[in-house]
Amino acid sequence: MKKALKTVFAVLFASLIAAVSLIPAFAAKESLKFNGTQAKVGDKVTYTLELGGCDELIEGFQMYVFFDSEKLKVVPDTLKCPEIPAAVFNDGVDGKIPVVFSSVSDKLDFSKKKTFLTVDFEVLSGGNTDITYFITELYGEDMTFLKKFEFTNTIEVDGKKVVRSKPPTLVKDQKTVDAYQGGFINYSDGKGDENGTDSAHQAVTGDMDNPDVTHIGEVTEAATEVTKSGSKGESGGFPQYVIWIVVGIIALGVGALIVVRTISGSKDK
Repeated sequence: MKKALKTVFAVLFASLIAAVSLIPAFAAKESLKFNGTQAKVGDKVTYTLELGGCDELIEGFQMYVFFDSEKLKVVPDTLKCPEIPAAVFNDGVDGKIPVVFSSVSDKLDFSKKKTFLTVDFEVLSGGNTDITYFITELYGEDMTFLKKFEFTNTIEVDGKKVVRSKPPTLVKDQKTVDAYQGGFINYSDGKGDENGTDSAHQAVTGDMDNPDVTHIGEVTEAATEVTKSGSKGESGGFPQYVIWIVVGIIALGVGALIVVRTISGSKDK
C-alpha cells in the first residue's frame, strides 16, 4: 500500500513539475513583442507619432501607419490628429491607417515638437511584430518635400509610457516601400536631409519611378473610405459631400505637385 502511494505521489509530483514548466511557454505566447517593448493579450497600446524641427510650414502630406491586423486591432474612435483638424483619415482599413492633408490657407507649423497623430490598439495575440509608418508626401509652400524635420514616437501600454520620443520604426518590407514611395524621402532616424548626420541616418526608399497617379488613387481611397475626421457619424463627422470636396482638393494638390516636378525635371535636363 505504501509503495503504491509513493508511486502515485511520484507521478503527481512529476506531473506538477511538468505543468509548472509549461507556464512560461504559454505565457510567452500571450506576450506580444513590438517596437522594442512588449504587451500582453488584451492590453491597450497607445501609439503616438510626433513631429518637430520643421523649418517651413507644411502645406500637405500623405502618410500611413501599418500594423499586423492578426495581432493588433485599432480601438474605434481613438485615432486623432490634434494639431491637424483638417486631416482626413480612415481607421477601418485592414492593416493600415491612411492619413492625408492639404491646405494652402491653413498651413501646419511643426517647428516645435507636437503630436502628429495618436491611436490606440488592442493586443489580440502574442508573437513578434512592429507598428510602422511611411510618409509618401510631405511638402511645404514651394511644393517640394521637407528636408529638415524630426519624427519620434511614444508608446504607452495600459497608460504606462514604455517608449519615450524614440525614432519611429519605418516599414521594412521592400514591396510595401516600393508601393508607397512618393516624392518624400524617409530616413531610419526620422530626420531629414539637413539635420540627420550620424550612422543611423539611412534613407529608406522604394521605386522612385512609380507613377504618381498611383498615389492619387491612395489619397482617394483614404478619403472615400474615411469614417470620420475628429469624430464619427452625422452627429459630429464630416458629411459625404465634404469628404468628396477634400478628395478633389487633395487630388488637385498632388496633381499640381506632379506637374511642378515634371516641369522642373525637364528644365534640369
